[in-house]
Amino acid sequence: MDRNRLKYMIPFIVAVVITGMVLFHITYTYRNAEETSEALLRNISYFIGITLDQALNRTGIDEGLFLDILRAQNWEEIAFISLYDRDGTILLHSNRNLIGKKSDDGEIRERIKSGKPVYYYRELGTGEKVYVLDMPLHIHSLGAGGMLLRIALHTYPATAPLRHARAHLITALTFVLFYWLLTVLFVKYLRKVDIMTQRELARQNLLRLGEMSAVLAHQIRSPLSAIKGFAQYLKEKASDEPSMKEGFEVIVSESEKLEVLSEDLLLYAKGQEVRPEMFSLWQLLDEVRDLFSDRRVSIRHNISLPENYMIYTDREKLRHALVNIVENALDASPEGEEVLIYVTEEGGSIRIGITDRGEGMDEETLEKSTEPFFTTRAKGTGLGLPVALDFVGAIGGRVDIISTRGEGTTVTITIPERTG
Repeated sequence: MDRNRLKYMIPFIVAVVITGMVLFHITYTYRNAEETSEALLRNISYFIGITLDQALNRTGIDEGLFLDILRAQNWEEIAFISLYDRDGTILLHSNRNLIGKKSDDGEIRERIKSGKPVYYYRELGTGEKVYVLDMPLHIHSLGAGGMLLRIALHTYPATAPLRHARAHLITALTFVLFYWLLTVLFVKYLRKVDIMTQRELARQNLLRLGEMSAVLAHQIRSPLSAIKGFAQYLKEKASDEPSMKEGFEVIVSESEKLEVLSEDLLLYAKGQEVRPEMFSLWQLLDEVRDLFSDRRVSIRHNISLPENYMIYTDREKLRHALVNIVENALDASPEGEEVLIYVTEEGGSIRIGITDRGEGMDEETLEKSTEPFFTTRAKGTGLGLPVALDFVGAIGGRVDIISTRGEGTTVTITIPERTG
């Protein structure tokens, strides 16, 4: 794995680990709080049930018994308590107005018959959710059949651990979200630092390359001109010798390639002085298209831009950048395929896009495409795109490259309408 990519991934890996640990902790804490609240409600209701069972067996059925016990014990958790016989008739109730009435709860008889306590949650008519214990009783002094004691508790007092767990859950989730935000910002900061570092290294490399280019270009041009001129002279003299003439044509052709290379090297050696002027954008684009009149280049633009649309920037630098990028697009395009140049204007900036339908580039090739002398073409110098980036940057613009393997490449130049 690429070291830079790993450097960006490590903060996210740490964030995932911390998120997992926090989620495990809060899940464990919340489940414990649920179990604690449930156990607390169960224990309270069972304790109350045992206490009432003993009181009923000692005193028998007394309409004031429940109220007296509630006042004496100060059980604020109780929502209501009631005592039913097998037919569902309410024998005792914490609300005296309900004594003697019959309940339509068909499970009373079954729960008395089972002889086992049942715990469950129930929603009252007021909308409150209560915790209920149905406890079958047998009051010996009455000598009657079984009865059912129903105890309903308010859940709020017993769910304090659960509320604390929920508050802890919200705090933990907030921490996790904040940590992820910091992680994203930190990775963006790392990327920004890396980009700035790469740009500074590229700038220093370009400066060194410019110095070297000036020396090489001047050292190459003089002997190269002599070689080319002498080869052209000998080619004319050897008109009667086809093999000799063909050899001199090769010398002349290769010399011309070296001339192109020396011209590109001199472009690096030149200073970045910007000489802005007012000119017609469409005239410049037509000029670029005419340079490739033997190949398919189409120009399209935003219909809101007038035909006499003028911009103020360094015309020569923009022209040279466009020529280099269009030439690359044409070289990448299949035979007969059109290269599209489109222009739009937005917020005081001009966007000039050059799109081809060639093979496109993979991620590794795309990253290297802006490096000097890197080329995938057998006859390329690898300086066309770096020169274009250098010139566009000098006039305050930027170059964005989007490429998909098998679909083609789009290079977009974004420049201000006015430079300087």
